[in-house]
Amino acid sequence: MALLLRTAAARPVCSLVRAAAAAARPTSTHWLTGNEVHRIRAAATHANAMAVGKLDASRCVLFVCDVQERFAPLIHRFDAVAHTSAQLLRGCNALGIPALVTEQYPKALGHTVPEVSSHVADGTPVLEKTLFSMVLPEVAQRFDAGGEWNGRDQVIICGIESHVCVMQTALDLAERGCEVHVVVDGVSSQRSEERQVALNRLNRIPGAFLCTWEMALFQLCGHAKHDAFKQISALAKEDRPRPMLCMDSAL
Repeated sequence: MALLLRTAAARPVCSLVRAAAAAARPTSTHWLTGNEVHRIRAAATHANAMAVGKLDASRCVLFVCDVQERFAPLIHRFDAVAHTSAQLLRGCNALGIPALVTEQYPKALGHTVPEVSSHVADGTPVLEKTLFSMVLPEVAQRFDAGGEWNGRDQVIICGIESHVCVMQTALDLAERGCEVHVVVDGVSSQRSEERQVALNRLNRIPGAFLCTWEMALFQLCGHAKHDAFKQISALAKEDRPRPMLCMDSAL
């Protein structure tokens, strides 16, 4: 059964939905088939989810950026970054979410610290890099058509440094149309001031959202009957570094 849709008067959900409606027929008032209505509704649902940053395990990839040995004594609250990175890896493993781990010039800076690397699942790519961004050519290919992450357009990111590698990764991902969820209690820099300015800047990137590791994992879990809920709940009950690594409210 067809439906009459007056696109010019349609509720402006977002530009994506308006574009889908406009493309369906060449005129502003026209009959839409059931399939066309379904596509527009699906586009509206997807656009609304993107607008509010609602995490979906089927759309997510976890990025763990350069949590390496030589950085341990240099990074502000490295203990918190390492703990959060480990918890996210464990949680994403339970939720079936793929991950990427990078190491910045490990010949000089060492490899991922054991408390994090011990939770990297078999088959997870661990890539060496000199580029600051994690979006290396081989990483971009994974998101492209035919790649194993094609259709995954949400990235949860933790690691170091906030104002360099994390920032440039977020910008590259946003340019590709990905949502970026920056884990506030899992990113840092050598200087806390750089971290605060970076979070302030990250929070202004279109399609970027700030969260904590618990916030992200429980949102991905969704409800207490999820198969991974007990594992996520157990992670939240474990001891953690104190005080919590958070944002300066002044920014």
